[in-house]
Amino acid sequence: MQAKRKNPELGRIELCIIDKLSVNAVALGKRTLAVTKGAIGTFSPEELKALMAHEIAHIAYGDTMARLYMIVGNGLFTACVLIAQALIFIAEWIEIYNNRKKESFSPAWFVITFIKLLFTLILLVVQFLMKIVISISYRRSEFRADRYAYDLGHGEKLVQAFYLMEKIQLGDNRSVLQKMTADHPRITSRIERLENLLEEESIMQSAPMPLS
Repeated sequence: MQAKRKNPELGRIELCIIDKLSVNAVALGKRTLAVTKGAIGTFSPEELKALMAHEIAHIAYGDTMARLYMIVGNGLFTACVLIAQALIFIAEWIEIYNNRKKESFSPAWFVITFIKLLFTLILLVVQFLMKIVISISYRRSEFRADRYAYDLGHGEKLVQAFYLMEKIQLGDNRSVLQKMTADHPRITSRIERLENLLEEESIMQSAPMPLS
């Protein structure tokens, strides 16, 4: 109800409980919010509300549908890559077959081999850059969803939930490459941002009212 007051266009939100002991909550599609039994057993009701507010933000901002479009787009990109690789493979084997008769390699074979290597290199670079860009976009959406939960009045409880999640995960042991391509920011960074917001709010509330 809080989210609908902030975003009246939100429709009915369906709540699903996932029969898993892992601690997780996720937004799916246009109106589905799923929480694991592990999360229900781990967090307090107020912390669960904070996590749900975060996940509802992904629905309100269209992040869930954006991810779906990215998956479809990635599938189309993969299909195009497979077609290109198949064409290069066919051309390569045609040249190999022709060169067997000549008992020598034609210039065309060297050109095809060079194109194959260049295509593989470009593909690796493009895939890596795409992963970096998508990861940055995902991390920004997570920060934005945290702010959404804070705006609904669940900032303090979300911080408590994050501290508990950090304890469960036993810190961040990911490599630099894993951090660059991660779709979620470090929990410590999210806690720091929320605590800064809470501190600013506390300062504003404790500031003396100006004399009229």
